[in-house]
Amino acid sequence: MASRLALLSQNLLVYAYSPSNEVRTVILKDILTSARFFAVAKEGTTREDWERRHFAAYINDTKELILFLSADEAILFARRKGIEVDGQPMIMKAARQTISTLMMEYYESGLISRVRIYAISPLYLRCTVQEFIGVAQKGATGQSPDKEGMPEQGQRFLEVDRIRTVLNTYDNGARRKLDPAGRCENVHQLIETLLMRNSIEPSVLDEKYNFAPGFTRNFCQSIVDSNSSKETLRKMLEFFDLAEYLYLFKGYSRELMEELKNNPSVDVYSLRPSRPSTKETFTLKKIQRGKDDKNGAFVYGMTLEGKHRQMRIVLSSPLGYTIGKSYEIVGLEPLVEENDPKGVTRAHEVRHDEEGTQPQPEPAEDAIVRPTKPGKQLGGTPGEQKQRQDFVIGFFRETDGINYPAALEKYKVLVEDPDVLDAFYHYIKDREFGFLARRGYSPKQLIREYHYPPFEAFCIMIKLQDDPDRTITMLKHRKNEPQYQKRGVKTSE
Repeated sequence: MASRLALLSQNLLVYAYSPSNEVRTVILKDILTSARFFAVAKEGTTREDWERRHFAAYINDTKELILFLSADEAILFARRKGIEVDGQPMIMKAARQTISTLMMEYYESGLISRVRIYAISPLYLRCTVQEFIGVAQKGATGQSPDKEGMPEQGQRFLEVDRIRTVLNTYDNGARRKLDPAGRCENVHQLIETLLMRNSIEPSVLDEKYNFAPGFTRNFCQSIVDSNSSKETLRKMLEFFDLAEYLYLFKGYSRELMEELKNNPSVDVYSLRPSRPSTKETFTLKKIQRGKDDKNGAFVYGMTLEGKHRQMRIVLSSPLGYTIGKSYEIVGLEPLVEENDPKGVTRAHEVRHDEEGTQPQPEPAEDAIVRPTKPGKQLGGTPGEQKQRQDFVIGFFRETDGINYPAALEKYKVLVEDPDVLDAFYHYIKDREFGFLARRGYSPKQLIREYHYPPFEAFCIMIKLQDDPDRTITMLKHRKNEPQYQKRGVKTSE
């Protein structure tokens, strides 16, 4: 061992004066073929922790885990730092695989960024956690990963089952216990972890998916990048059989966020914890997972119950929501009755007017609802009018989770302006905005720039016709409100 340390130290000295990648590669390979490494306990380790073997390894101020190839060097370091108990230095000898496991835990918790390995002090070599883990696992299995023979099913990869468990845990507190550093929620760190745990070179993915050389390595290092294409994310996740979780990582793809904004069924509303000022509070009763037909990705049906109505909305991500807690449905139109000065909703109550007469019965489901405003006429044949009416009402019932009378009330608002009704129908049916514009505003602009939910945006188009001055003033105030200036992920559409 002494002669090997001397040779390593000599090579490190040569490398220090004449750095080159070739020399570094040779030295690193030689260092990481060691069967044992030595670590020193962190400063402040107590006698009790040392005796219980419940202590952390020494990490310097630059987040480097310090390792040694010899016990003598570890002892000298511990004595210099005063890391002793009863005059004995607190050092630990561990197998390479044990160190790899410890290192991975530190790395995923954000405690370390790289490793410093000493031969004979002060000569050392720095390496990344990825380099150490990769070489260690190759040495443990006796072979390098076979690029042609990589497993095709995610169940055969290490860590995939744990990651699924994390991503299937919606409550933040419970999920943090499983994944303290939140690495499973960052797609760049998620792929890096899987590659490291399975000792897969990033170039394997480059070759499989025809990425540019070095693309996967850069992808793993760019942990805050949000410019990845939807297809790139899908392929990265697909390799480890995690493609169904695509929508959980929408924040890393502007393309995917834009696509979801134009989805008339997903993320039409969003949830936020209810506050004292919340006018209508809903309790989350159930979360059901389904799949989006277009991308085969998981979507989540959220059943919420309020005082006057039950809602079912579909979100692309359930993370952060807890069954039994109270939320506000952002973008939901309030149930406000006409002539109610307090704006109080009394849904499902049978009311009598002042003279004791019963309210007029709702039209039968097979009747065509027509505008009451003079001069307003529905376009199309009666059959086309009925088909459009059924489609719009059905859309409200499915996306809002409301009954037929409630959906009909929403339809009645649109039917008073046939042009708006027709534009809304084509929007939810064909996902096209059309050419409707009034007073310089369009539904597309109100949804994308002013962050209105689709139904509310089309209702504003009616207001722009009926009460333009007040509506334009309202829109100017809305545009200047800080909360609508810039939002990373718009969930109102």
